[in-house]
Amino acid sequence: MKRWMQTIGGVLLAMGVGGLAIPDTGAWHDWFHPTLSHNLIHLISGGVFLAVSQREQARRWTSLGLGGLYLLAAIWGLFTDNLFGVLPSAAAMDTLHLLIGAASLYAGGIIDGAFKRSSTKVTQEQVQSRDENP
Repeated sequence: MKRWMQTIGGVLLAMGVGGLAIPDTGAWHDWFHPTLSHNLIHLISGGVFLAVSQREQARRWTSLGLGGLYLLAAIWGLFTDNLFGVLPSAAAMDTLHLLIGAASLYAGGIIDGAFKRSSTKVTQEQVQSRDENP
């Protein structure tokens, strides 16, 4: 999970910096529609991912929280051309938001947590069985 937080943090920072460097016209601009506010969001969220990558409990909650927000932005982007009136939506960016959101939720434990709970239950049953049958 630590590696995921560092990787996605670096990717989001690169997207934020890259978005600032993209000219106002051309193919890249048409695909991603970077705006100052959008780039700032990527810079801030990337910085947060990197900042919390060293703390296990913070990693989980940050991954769940920001993953949920990125997934919400991806879904919302399917239904509008402009999120909150300040973030133009584009198919390429919605796809990236979907991937970031889903992977962050997975890394934070939405899916992985279910496996951990079931393996913990099996372990508890094994202990109980061992205690009852010495």
